[in-house]
Amino acid sequence: MIDTIILRIHNIAEKYRRSIKVFEMDVADRMKKEIGFVKTSEFEAIKKKYNDSTRTINSLKLNRTGQFLVQSATGNKKSHSGNYEFRYSINWDKNYLELNFSIPKFVHGTNLLMYIEHFWDRDYKYSENNSLEYNMQKAPKLLLSFLRHFIKMQFIDPIDLEDVEITRIDVCWNQVFKSWSEALYYLQHQKKIRKKHSREEEGLPIDYGTSLMHATKRYSVKIYHKGSEYRKHDLKQHLKYNEEKGIHYFKTEKLSKFADRILRYEITIRSAELNYLFKHNIFRNTSNMFKLDYKRYLKISATKQRNDSISKKIGTLEGVEQNVYRSLHPYERITKDERDFYKYFSKLMNKYPKFMMKENDFSKRYNSENIVLINSRETLNCDTALFSKEFIALCLEKLALFIKDFQLDKLPEEEKVSTKIDRYNNFNRHKLPKEAMVKFYCLLLSSGSFKEAARLSRFSKATLYRYKYRFKKLGISENHIKPEDGFELPNPKVNLNEYHAFLINEHPLKRKPVIYDIPRIDAV
Repeated sequence: MIDTIILRIHNIAEKYRRSIKVFEMDVADRMKKEIGFVKTSEFEAIKKKYNDSTRTINSLKLNRTGQFLVQSATGNKKSHSGNYEFRYSINWDKNYLELNFSIPKFVHGTNLLMYIEHFWDRDYKYSENNSLEYNMQKAPKLLLSFLRHFIKMQFIDPIDLEDVEITRIDVCWNQVFKSWSEALYYLQHQKKIRKKHSREEEGLPIDYGTSLMHATKRYSVKIYHKGSEYRKHDLKQHLKYNEEKGIHYFKTEKLSKFADRILRYEITIRSAELNYLFKHNIFRNTSNMFKLDYKRYLKISATKQRNDSISKKIGTLEGVEQNVYRSLHPYERITKDERDFYKYFSKLMNKYPKFMMKENDFSKRYNSENIVLINSRETLNCDTALFSKEFIALCLEKLALFIKDFQLDKLPEEEKVSTKIDRYNNFNRHKLPKEAMVKFYCLLLSSGSFKEAARLSRFSKATLYRYKYRFKKLGISENHIKPEDGFELPNPKVNLNEYHAFLINEHPLKRKPVIYDIPRIDAV
């Protein structure tokens, strides 16, 4: 369920020079250098003043003086099996090594296979390993186990896990269809769905033909046809590897046909979203004092949003209409004390920590409770947090919601909807307007989706929202569509039955992974 991940190994100058030299041997001719000159006495004075290599170099650059050498390098390193190359960069200025790689490609040579338990693994059980929920439960332990194993095997120096940061993680899921035509047909209708909880500028998908994508400042989500992506990127590399080794390690014809039946759901979670998930779910979640502050922060934030909405609406009006609207919708007052608190708390919530594989005692305490200095106005700060199993589970829950939001269903017949409305009205105090809803539903059936019905009806957003809310009570949402005449809407399962059946029966790889087989779970 985990695909691409970006790691940073910090403090390379002080601790890991031997390991970095191994990387630098391959990229000596690709080093980027920046050089300047200064007298020895001036350099020593600046160095003593800052006592920090990065700030020293920045000062020398600013003054256009100094003898300094800024070096960075980028390159590719092969996995031990030789069937995958991962990207790395060495940044001496910021004192870290960055590794960017796909875990399934590193293990299997292809991310058509997911990093989960397969039939060749010790703990695999066909009845359990097919479900999304079971794989979500296992994935955090699998990921942390792999990362520890990977770091141990890639470096000659023992790496302190307090120096290992995760800056990005991609989570994914394969949904298998009966044929490529079903997969593409399903995708075309998914493009009509508006992503839930999205702002106006972020809600519409970016259409790339065989994929759709929603991008925000914190993360991006996409659904794409795996077969098209496989032929564009991985197929050439697999054919090249087979030719070099003289064996058909990758059975490309089988892989290509199987990829044609897959829609891939993928979320790229960057630093901003990692911080959001952490601060709103894990950060000091056992501190009663913080919980009270957090409720106060949310209340003030909601008030500010309402005031901003009023201000935005007033800006679209003119003359008397502005005054009338302002009198009917007055701004809510926010006191100076509330503004000061909101400023302080926003700064706390929006500061990005580094998510490390291990944290020290101070970091544990800072991230679990409010720390107040007696007789001091200063506030303590900590720039690290733990990349924990609980944290990984939050990323996977986000993926599960994304998958659920884009599952399609067929619109029921008009008679069934009429019966549902009657049944609802018989058992509920607040009645649904049957006549208006049936009329709108006829339009919905003729247009095929809520999106088209809204365009044809020319309803206001408020009116359309009311209809969506009413139909939601009957179990009908924007995910319900009417297929075109002559077509049947596919009904794929959100499980891995077809996925595991293909691997067991077809054996698309010549052999199972050996060096990076999934480690024992109970060792984590």
